Amino acid sequence: MFGGLAFLIAGHMTVAVGDGGLLARIDPDADWPTRDPRAGEAMPGRPMRNWRTFDVDADTEDLPELVAHAVQQVRALPPKA
Repeated sequence: MFGGLAFLIAGHMTVAVGDGGLLARIDPDADWPTRDPRAGEAMPGRPMRNWRTFDVDADTEDLPELVAHAVQQVRALPPKA
């Protein structure tokens, strides 16, 4: 769907990686993604409150924190059947 490799927890997509960087589930009420210069809309022109793309690569220092944030968001959701 997003042209990358997706990682799921309990049936919920958590992050996906591809040529465009990292697609991560985020807290829709968090304001830090709007301040992060690497963050962009998941699908331009189609609002997706819980998702942002990040222009990062495997050497990005805070990549573990971005992934941990996405994991925390998914763990708060009920498992999909």
